Amino acid sequence: MVGVDRDELLGGLGSVVVGAAVGGGLGVVFAGQGSQRLGMGRGLYEAYPVFAGAWDEVCGELDRYLE
Repeated sequence: MVGVDRDELLGGLGSVVVGAAVGGGLGVVFAGQGSQRLGMGRGLYEAYPVFAGAWDEVCGELDRYLE
């Protein structure tokens, strides 16, 4: 979805696919450029236990594939 202003972006939300996952594997999305994201989740992790728990769970899954 692409837009030049808030109204255009809000209007585009109607075209976003919504549904339920059926089968398949794990998908992970890291949005943005790495240089803009370094440490961005640290404050969320420290302030919100639900975020921290979800993050720890995802990292635990990914750790199985890392040396």
